[in-house]
Amino acid sequence: AEIEAHHQAQDSDRAVVEAYLADFEAAPREVKGRMLRELKQRGKAGQSAFSKQERKGLRKVYRRSLVKRSVVMRVIAAWIITVPASALMGAIIFFTIRGALIP
Repeated sequence: AEIEAHHQAQDSDRAVVEAYLADFEAAPREVKGRMLRELKQRGKAGQSAFSKQERKGLRKVYRRSLVKRSVVMRVIAAWIITVPASALMGAIIFFTIRGALIP
């Protein structure tokens, strides 16, 4: 939204910016990273419609998506480790108590 507001006055760049932002939002994670690298290269060459500050804003959005993905992966890993471990402990306790009560 901030990037679009900056380009409101520049009608020629506005269409390019809106198209790029739509593509960026719809792109998978790997493509977003590649898009940001290409945007940086174009910025260094002076061919980009985005300023350095706007590229940094897009990079923050990209990093947030990476953080969200890593959090999900940690939760899944915790479940994969915790559920079988608790089942094993439950089985050990069950058979220990059962063995102690059977004469």
